[in-house]
Amino acid sequence: MTDIWLNLRHKYEPLERVNIVHFNDIHENTNNLDSFITGRDEFYKAHPGETNLTLAAGDIFNRFPQNERIVSNFVKDYVDATSTGNRDLEKGKRLNKSINKYGLKDKFVGTNVYYEGENPLSDKIVKSKVINNIGIIGLAPVDFKPRLERKDNTNIKTENLENTIDTVKKQAEEFEKQGINKIILLAHTGEYSGHGRYDRHDIDYYKEFSKIPGIDVIIGGHDHRQTNRWEKTDRGEPVKIVSTGFAPGKNFEANLDSFGEMTLIFDKRGVLKPEFCTNKFVDTNSFEKSNYTQQFPHHIINWGKLTDKAVSKFYGCVNSVKHFFSDS
Repeated sequence: MTDIWLNLRHKYEPLERVNIVHFNDIHENTNNLDSFITGRDEFYKAHPGETNLTLAAGDIFNRFPQNERIVSNFVKDYVDATSTGNRDLEKGKRLNKSINKYGLKDKFVGTNVYYEGENPLSDKIVKSKVINNIGIIGLAPVDFKPRLERKDNTNIKTENLENTIDTVKKQAEEFEKQGINKIILLAHTGEYSGHGRYDRHDIDYYKEFSKIPGIDVIIGGHDHRQTNRWEKTDRGEPVKIVSTGFAPGKNFEANLDSFGEMTLIFDKRGVLKPEFCTNKFVDTNSFEKSNYTQQFPHHIINWGKLTDKAVSKFYGCVNSVKHFFSDS
């Protein structure tokens, strides 16, 4: 019935459909990539001739390189854009090497990222990008400065919340001046800034970003919380907010075990029509595996699982390779 009414509306009012596969926080894990590719391709095939995008909200990589080749090629082949997560930035010079070696330039968007002095990433992480006349803004965590100092990687910085909001406002205004009236924000900030030590539960980050005129969609990440809600800009226009993560009765393994399938309907002004928009969270393992990873014979073990077991005391994990083998 919804499609019937939508087709009738198309006759009297110009509407545009944008279909998005979205995910976040895969931490360089690879065990679900094959099933994800099948699910993504099936979603695309269900919407032939339409605008179909695959967007990510950061933490594609981890701090370890063992899965770098396969994950880099996955991003090159299947991801249109991703925000720059803290784990991506923690790679430092190795992120620059990955971008150069695997052709990932312009894939990573860090609108609120800046540099102290010269840095090879300054021309690799773009400030924004446009895909099919859709503006893409990407945010790294606004709490990344203390994390960075803690890791002796102090030459990359991110703006604080207030400056980030101002930067996003300016970029959205610039897009609208260019006639781009559909804008997506990839926010690796978390709803409340992410991990416990730096949480600011007095401020809903997504809500603050959604107030910015021109923003239509926020795809979030970083805090591993599932989100699916609506807010409004200061102009009263609807904003769709989604992210994959923990939810009642649902675990989140940070390994692409789930992703989102979203269909957005815009009017001729680039304003969303909520009554026609949908978002569904999908179990990745419900799809058959493709043979994508088979072309990478070096891929012997899912090192993402190992590195997550040995992250650091900061994340409350046991920092011991021994525990990985005893638990497996």
